[in-house]
Amino acid sequence: MMWLDALRTAVNQYPGGRTAIAARLNKSDEVLRKELAGTSSTHKLGLSDSQQIVEMLAEAGVDCTSFRVAVDAACLVVHPMVEQCLHALAADGTREAADLAVGICESLSDRHYSDNDLRKGRRAVFDVIRKMAILLAAMNARHAADNARGQA
Repeated sequence: MMWLDALRTAVNQYPGGRTAIAARLNKSDEVLRKELAGTSSTHKLGLSDSQQIVEMLAEAGVDCTSFRVAVDAACLVVHPMVEQCLHALAADGTREAADLAVGICESLSDRHYSDNDLRKGRRAVFDVIRKMAILLAAMNARHAADNARGQA
């Protein structure tokens, strides 16, 4: 089970379900549905929102064990294709960082950094961190694989 599947399952156990969590996150139910589905290129569930959701679930007594196990597994496992695509991962991380810079410029265009701007900015920062963590894991995997081949 992937971490997003585990989180979606846990959200359904929350009193009031996804609708109640969406309201607490100041999001529409449809936006949260798309984020939890993980299939939309325009709707991504960031680390900050994930952490808030897990905290809400814990407050309500919903068991998040499967989510935590799935997250740990996702952090430890590097997909075999990932280690072959360092250039693509680096480009992806750079694009995410560029999106962050554009977003900050857009947020400051009215000379006011609102609560919504801060929320979007935090989400964008966590997206950059996530992409860079994936790149770092892939670099480490590639290095280890190359060293293992070199010593064989």
